[in-house]
Amino acid sequence: MENDGYGNRGAGANLNTDDDVTITFLPLVDSERKLLHVHFLSAQELGNEEQRERLLREWLDCCVTEGGALVAMQKSSRRRGHPLVTQMVDKWLDRYRQIRPCTSLSDGEEDEDDEDE
Repeated sequence: MENDGYGNRGAGANLNTDDDVTITFLPLVDSERKLLHVHFLSAQELGNEEQRERLLREWLDCCVTEGGALVAMQKSSRRRGHPLVTQMVDKWLDRYRQIRPCTSLSDGEEDEDDEDE
C-alpha cells in the first residue's frame, strides 16, 4: 500500500471529494502488481489475468492510483445511511427500549439486606 499523506486514504489515491462522501480504496493487486485471487469465479471466468481484470472493472468501480496500483473505490456517506437501514435500526432499538428490566436479576445487594434482618 502507498500513502502520500494525510489527505489520501487507501493505496495512495488522490481524493477530491466533498464532506458528505468518504471514498476508501481497496487494493486489487499485490505488491508485485499481480491481481489478487478472485473467489467464486466459474471456470469460464477464471481465464487469464487480462480476463479477470476486465471482469473486475465490469463489476467494481475501479481506478489506478498514481503509483500504478489497481484499486476498487468504495464510497460511503458520512451523514446519513439509507432510509430503510435507519428505519430498521430504529425499530430494533425501540424493541429494546420497551423491554422492562428483569427483577429476578440483581447485583445481590437486596438479598444480603434480607439476610441481615
